[in-house]
Amino acid sequence: LTEALIVPDGITLTINPGVVVRASVGADVFVAVAQGGVINAEGTSSNPIVFTSNDATPNPGDWGGLTICGNASTSAGENAEAEVGGFIYGGTNDADSSGTIKNLVIHGTGAQINSESQYNGVSFYAVGSGTEVENVSVINGADDGVEFFGGTAAQGLGAASMAIQNMIGLVCDPIADRVEAPCLGKNTSAAVNALSSATMAISGFAHLIPLDQVLETVERVS
Repeated sequence: LTEALIVPDGITLTINPGVVVRASVGADVFVAVAQGGVINAEGTSSNPIVFTSNDATPNPGDWGGLTICGNASTSAGENAEAEVGGFIYGGTNDADSSGTIKNLVIHGTGAQINSESQYNGVSFYAVGSGTEVENVSVINGADDGVEFFGGTAAQGLGAASMAIQNMIGLVCDPIADRVEAPCLGKNTSAAVNALSSATMAISGFAHLIPLDQVLETVERVS
């Protein structure tokens, strides 16, 4: 892969098990699935699909990675512009499908776009629930392994409310005048809690207590 591979509206990119895609080094080398495009990359556990740098030893930030743009709802509204490639994403079809990805291994992503932005291993922009994703591994990337952009404003507030409710009382009590040790485990717990709360919000769980009331409670007990 020596340049950007963009799957446009109405086109399906099919990648067979065992295929290895080797990308040239550079921020202008990436794979993107635009709105209405489809990727079917179904590897197997014994014969995964691999996206990697063309270097003998892939390094973090060698190339761009995989970006998928869908038509699901997002707090950014319809037809928002992604920081990656300026692609358009976001719509009203939460059941939208951008295809199927299974058993995919990605190496050496996270190339620098500009002074403030980098590619991720996989960027999901407003990808709908009809998209199937299983067993994706991002190895030795320079930025996030996987990043999701999507969800409504109400879902975002609901996720924040649930996450903070669960974290009330989660404090780092010093040990020998140091907070590092107890904080390590609790930071991990907080991160898992945030992800679980986001999943619950997107799945339709009610957060019951409005975010502003939760924040007022935190202020009272902190």
